[in-house]
Amino acid sequence: MSEQHERREIGIVTAPTKTLEFSFRTQYNIQLGQFVMAIDRNDARQILAMVRDITRVDSTSICECEVLGELHGNRLREPKRPVSPGSTVVIPPGEIIGNILLGSYKGPRLLIGRLMAHPELVPVYYPFNDFARHILLVASTGAGKSYTASVFIEEILRNMENENIAILIIDVHNEYGGLALSNKFEDQVQELAEFGLEPSGFEDRLLIFDWNYNPPRIGKNFDAHRFSFVFSAKDFKWFIYIEDIMRRRKKKEMSIEEMIDAIQISDLHPQTKNAIIRRLKALLTSGVLSDVDLDPEDFLKPGKATILRLADTPGGDMMIRFVVADILRKVFDKAKARKLKTKVIIVIEEAHFFAPARGQQDPVREIIERISREGRKYGVWLMLITQSPRDLAPILLTNANSYIALRLSRRDATRVAEYLGMKIRKLRDLLTKLDPGYGYLQAPSLLVPTLVKIRPRMSCEVKEPHISEIEEKVKEIALKTKQMIDEIINKKYKKLEEKKKIPKKEEVTVPREPKRREIREVKEQVSPRPIITPGMVPDIGELEVIAHRLKASVANLGRSALRVVQTLASLGGEAPIEMFPDVSEETLDALMWLGVIAIRRDKVVLNRIYFEIQLGKKLSDEKWHTLLEIIKQVLSPGRS
Repeated sequence: MSEQHERREIGIVTAPTKTLEFSFRTQYNIQLGQFVMAIDRNDARQILAMVRDITRVDSTSICECEVLGELHGNRLREPKRPVSPGSTVVIPPGEIIGNILLGSYKGPRLLIGRLMAHPELVPVYYPFNDFARHILLVASTGAGKSYTASVFIEEILRNMENENIAILIIDVHNEYGGLALSNKFEDQVQELAEFGLEPSGFEDRLLIFDWNYNPPRIGKNFDAHRFSFVFSAKDFKWFIYIEDIMRRRKKKEMSIEEMIDAIQISDLHPQTKNAIIRRLKALLTSGVLSDVDLDPEDFLKPGKATILRLADTPGGDMMIRFVVADILRKVFDKAKARKLKTKVIIVIEEAHFFAPARGQQDPVREIIERISREGRKYGVWLMLITQSPRDLAPILLTNANSYIALRLSRRDATRVAEYLGMKIRKLRDLLTKLDPGYGYLQAPSLLVPTLVKIRPRMSCEVKEPHISEIEEKVKEIALKTKQMIDEIINKKYKKLEEKKKIPKKEEVTVPREPKRREIREVKEQVSPRPIITPGMVPDIGELEVIAHRLKASVANLGRSALRVVQTLASLGGEAPIEMFPDVSEETLDALMWLGVIAIRRDKVVLNRIYFEIQLGKKLSDEKWHTLLEIIKQVLSPGRS
């Protein structure tokens, strides 16, 4: 027995003992989940164990331990016989624990924190290669989900700069903008120094799509599957209709304008026809679609993270799900075709919202589940983040091979423990009592599960008093990203235009179809109007222009849609949903797709961001109220 071990003696093994468990008595302050080591009194075997239960008796404690293995170098082997009663129990040196955790793993590793229950600072590393098997991060609200995910992202950005790795962050609540600035919280900065790290922002490593400055525009050409999402999964018959229309026209893809024209002259039932056209027009005028579709390689760059900020998405949850499904499908299809030059880690916040355990299958859930099944072989990996694992699709729980569980409710802790194979009841209970930033880590390349305290962030947490500064930086990065994307689109558009100018033989010999004029007329009817900026119409105010354009757009949806908007404007921009009992669900859906309204907590509200996008600038409170008054007047019944 080494002198070092003698100095760390904390107790003596008591009888009886078993091969995979033993107990010891101690007067030291031992914690649940702490690593201990028994040195066998007869043959000096070193038996590593984890404390699974503690019983206090007066001034001493009886600690029950689960044996993890017999130490041989940096490896653990299953012991053949129990440790002898009377053997010494010691706290193993941090260096031994650190070596044991990663064993023979030689790949890149990410510093995510320290051992939670150990007197020394023992760094805990996550094996980067385990990302390929997907990772699930679960925690209750306020336990540190986004903070922990940001630490993982920082580690990838600072350690994998020269690797062929890109990150795509699905940021539902706009919580990742702080990655752009260095940490400014003094207590965190001091603790960060213990890890040998300094505050650092990653501004030059970020691309940002934000609905206020740089919307994540997607292409106008749709296939039947993409169209079916617009009509929602419950209306599957529409998918059959659309597939039939496209088959008759011998097309695999169609623009929305073409589809509107095809449906108008189809033999569908008039009510079905009108419902489809309303939704298509709403999507067309939402501002989401672009003439040139972005390729995933345009926004997924090696060594960089792309943040898709979705909190201000017009059209609410439906549009968020549509955009995410569309982008993830393009990424996966590109990777599957071996045309994506970089591996991708997709970080998905609120994963249970996109892939719920219950409900019908839809495109966004389908693509996430498909990536979880097949993504590994194509270099597309998932980091799923949820506060409610019991509400997450079971296949995602099964296919995630790495887990990090922070504080959880008792029901969620029980569910997670089942998937982790965690048999120690006291450790399951511990998950319900953890402080924010503390958690349980299990990964394929870690020899033993570990209780870890997450290290402080190098970048800035999104909270006061730094939120305004973070948002300014987000705007700056988003505008730079927009400039980069615009340049890419312009190049592609120029190539398309040049290609169109090349005469084709069939264009000379084949007469034009008579319905071409009809298609042009439909395009002119439904094409999105340009954003109005001051000076374009000098004879009337810019706010009145926006109000008249709004009326023209909403009028296509019917009188009830006009009444909804006029009522909201009269009531200051919001009203309880109960005020519209006779308004159909289709009408409200169409207004949400258009981006004019949103539904929040049983209230229907006018979407201020929609009008700011149309205007091309932010609206002050004074101008917002002026605009509401103008809308009320312009949309008043009987006004021409």
